[in-house]
Amino acid sequence: MAGCGGASGPTGPATVALAGSYEATVTVSLTNRFETRQASEPGTVTLLAQGAQGAFAGSYVLQDGSSGVLDGVVGTDGGIVLTAFGNPNQITLADLPYLQELFPYCNWVGAPPPDGLSGSVSGANLTLTGSASLPCTYRTPSGPVVAPTTASLSISGVRG
Repeated sequence: MAGCGGASGPTGPATVALAGSYEATVTVSLTNRFETRQASEPGTVTLLAQGAQGAFAGSYVLQDGSSGVLDGVVGTDGGIVLTAFGNPNQITLADLPYLQELFPYCNWVGAPPPDGLSGSVSGANLTLTGSASLPCTYRTPSGPVVAPTTASLSISGVRG
């Protein structure tokens, strides 16, 4: 009976230290037949302590002023699955204005949510990754061409 549950047992996320402020970098890579580009933006991710079932709330603020929620669930192994990124109850990259400024020829608003926005926390390190498909329109000598594009998102941070 002594092995059932507890703060250090396998039944609760209390073994993962999640709460804190992380100095972070958000990196987005775009890949299609016309280009491969990458852009990064520094910022801060703040995560609150997770509840009994591993659910947590948080937020991010980027250097350019972009901000939003970052909510999810953390497991006992430190694995994270995001349930919201940007606006509450949504997962979208359209909430990052710096992407729209750097890549204005891509339709961020019409893009579907990133696939599997997930990651982990280990010690003081936070890592989140995901990808999304979206159309980007390029001007060519024969006229505009819409190219299917993969946008890969990476958030790396260190808790201060």
